[in-house]
Amino acid sequence: MHAFGIDVGGTNIKAVLASKTGEVAARWNRPTPRTGKVEDIIDALADLYATMRAESSGLEGVTELVPTVTVAVPGIVDEEHGVGVYSVNLGWKDYPLRDALATALQVPVVLAHDVRSGALGESRWGAAEADSLYIALGTGVSAALIIDGYPVAAHPWSGEIGQHLVPDPDRPGQNTTLEKVCSASAFARRMWRADPRLIAEDAGAREVFDLARGGNELARHIISSGLGELSRSIAAAIHLLGPIPVVVGGGMAGAGPLLLNPIAQQLRSYSPLLPEAPLRSATLGTYSQALGAAVRSFDSYVQWRALPISFPAVD
Repeated sequence: MHAFGIDVGGTNIKAVLASKTGEVAARWNRPTPRTGKVEDIIDALADLYATMRAESSGLEGVTELVPTVTVAVPGIVDEEHGVGVYSVNLGWKDYPLRDALATALQVPVVLAHDVRSGALGESRWGAAEADSLYIALGTGVSAALIIDGYPVAAHPWSGEIGQHLVPDPDRPGQNTTLEKVCSASAFARRMWRADPRLIAEDAGAREVFDLARGGNELARHIISSGLGELSRSIAAAIHLLGPIPVVVGGGMAGAGPLLLNPIAQQLRSYSPLLPEAPLRSATLGTYSQALGAAVRSFDSYVQWRALPISFPAVD
């Protein structure tokens, strides 16, 4: 049996057809409409799903499909009620996404949060374990807690660690949000503001990490100071939860040791009395959230801790 999972990002919509063991039979990637209209995104998803169904027909080894599709979306997501509470990038507020998607796709739909889906995918098929803390570092900063193999989401705002206030390393005595210190966009913005001769204004975190690898001390300071505040937040979570594995995913996970080593070092200084928490990079790559959505589709089929489902409207 195979299941579809769809991940709606700010730039691209990614989708997979996966088996129960996480093997990917097919994958798709389409640009996300940037019109600011929810209806355009729903139309794009309906077109993509029709393509997915057509192209999956006759694939070798694909004999049965789970009759539910999970769509993972960013922002604040009320998974229980199927509502997109708020998304800056995609332009919705308190929108009944699950019902609208079920009608547009003409298939039962599960609505899921993108980072919690990424955490679930890593727990089932990747680097995380049954009990893990997942940190997503990309355009923003977010987190998800996995307990007994499933994301904990007591509230739609769960995991928004990027929004809490931390000391601003570039403005002594001032506070800012964690997301403005250690996200991919923050690293690039902070580097450009510190010395616009080194990177372009539209550069990304990759350029900052490249400079750090080349020995640039300013780039190393930008990264170290940002990760220091992130490590402080992770340490607080570890003191609450115990030293469970910490898995770092998102767009910056590919930085490898240049990302993980400073976090590990600073975690030891912030948590000297606790056993060291295992620290790992996510392994599923850019399709981790789509794979986690596929896990949700499987779970909806067997009704094991599944999220609520919306069915297509009947005229």
